[in-house]
Amino acid sequence: MISRVEKGLRNIITHVLKNQDGSDWWDNINRRVSRSAENVYSNKYGVTPLPSGDELIEYTYLPSLKEIVLDNWNDFKHIFQDINDFTHDMDRLNIIRREESHNRIISPSLILELEEIYKRLLSSIEQEVPGIVPHFLIENWRSQLAKIFDYLSKNMVEITEEDRKDPRVVMEKFQRFRDFTSDSKYKLEGLTVPPSNTSTSVKQK
Repeated sequence: MISRVEKGLRNIITHVLKNQDGSDWWDNINRRVSRSAENVYSNKYGVTPLPSGDELIEYTYLPSLKEIVLDNWNDFKHIFQDINDFTHDMDRLNIIRREESHNRIISPSLILELEEIYKRLLSSIEQEVPGIVPHFLIENWRSQLAKIFDYLSKNMVEITEEDRKDPRVVMEKFQRFRDFTSDSKYKLEGLTVPPSNTSTSVKQK
């Protein structure tokens, strides 16, 4: 999940800053951040000249991504809304990432927190540019579908032989069933379906 948050942040940073500053957007970010990514790239490939920022952004990680957004907050505040909430979420993600990188067991409470941050950040990104985070769109669609069908299965109305003896009971249960199915139909129609060119065979997180 953390790697997908990183990918989503890279995508939205590239989208926003490229629209703002053009193809040379990378030259305008904090030099310490850009130099760090360039060093990672050079150490890995030993290639010069360096590629464009669209590729170099792939060599940035949570602390640098957070710094880029905060340095350009006026361009991102309409997406993430509250600077304190965004900072807190990024700091917590980094803590969880460190725990994960040291092969420590992630507690259930941390997993729950990670899931909430994941949904919060990626839903904000997806609302700004629909389809920019296809994995999130698919997973959210699957999650909502599962909730609807779980709701239906838990509220299925069974009419027993004893019920059939009393028409009033049958009618009451039928009314309940009709309400449940009508509610579920309404929820299904409100789902955002992933684009047809987006594969739905994404691996489960």
